[in-house]
Amino acid sequence: MKHVFKSLGGISWHKVDIRLKNTRNIFAREHPLSIFQGMFKFAAAKKGVTADFFYHPVQEQLASRIHKNREYDLELIFPNASPNHIEEFIAGLEQHLKNKRNNFTLLHAGPPQSRCLADLEKEWQTTSFSGEVCLDFYTPLPFKPKSSDRRWIIAQDVFFRCLTNRVKRFYNIDLPDATQAWREIRILPYYWQYTEHRHKSRSNSGKQFINGAVGPLYLRGPVENILPLLLVCSELHAGRRTAAGQGYYVLRPNRPFFDPMLNDSGCFQRMIKDLDKNSDRTDEIVSSFIDVPGSLKKLHDDMLNLRLQPEAAIGFEVKKEEAVIGLSPHSGYAIIWSINFSSIF
Repeated sequence: MKHVFKSLGGISWHKVDIRLKNTRNIFAREHPLSIFQGMFKFAAAKKGVTADFFYHPVQEQLASRIHKNREYDLELIFPNASPNHIEEFIAGLEQHLKNKRNNFTLLHAGPPQSRCLADLEKEWQTTSFSGEVCLDFYTPLPFKPKSSDRRWIIAQDVFFRCLTNRVKRFYNIDLPDATQAWREIRILPYYWQYTEHRHKSRSNSGKQFINGAVGPLYLRGPVENILPLLLVCSELHAGRRTAAGQGYYVLRPNRPFFDPMLNDSGCFQRMIKDLDKNSDRTDEIVSSFIDVPGSLKKLHDDMLNLRLQPEAAIGFEVKKEEAVIGLSPHSGYAIIWSINFSSIF
């Protein structure tokens, strides 16, 4: 199946590693994705650089606010710009940040690195992608969901168009119909979530949105058949929008979802608070524990040491719009059920 994406081997782009440090955040009310986008836009304008570019955070999802004195590692991606144009862009960024009123200093800007599919395949050659892979989205992936009530649900064809259309936007290559390549791929969109960031438009009095789904999106099946496309888009992003770093993901071949949560002892205390907030039977649930801290510690230890023996849950019907946590506290596992409920819904 990999021959379907043979044309991806002929494209290339440039990547630049940069590190920024915030010096003041008094007026930083917008999301960092908007702030960095505005900064890079000014940098390009100062030197008249018109080439396409976009960026993404390197280590993790960005917090909702800029933090004073924090350092930010970012990667700039230039699909078609020449090294000379990229150096002009960086010079414009340096010039822009010399003004202390712009709140950041440029600590590091690496040289333009030429990148291609072969580079990515070499970096991942010792990794097995058989059976399942996680695409951990650090920035929102915008798409139009079928239902506005479940905005994290993405159809298989919609998702793969987000990948192929992204490549076609920047490169004049032929990507044949790859339906057969991903026909057996199952998308599990139950672990990422919809997010929305608003900011004031600089061109009018309205507001603009950075919105989409972030977090872990799992693909299950023969993912090796579509690996070239996944690798390329792991640097070129997914989706139609280039502003604000949208559509960036990190490939994680072995990314468990529940394990880190269950290993965190504080998770159980948070679930007690969640039950207290959302359940109509909180008093019964909590009263079933004679010693709440001790009971939570025992529950946590039993799970980690495989001593936990869950009982069969008793099913019941509720109207979805009126659904509440209603599992009988006498089963002793309302907290575990709450973890599953809050993660999926």
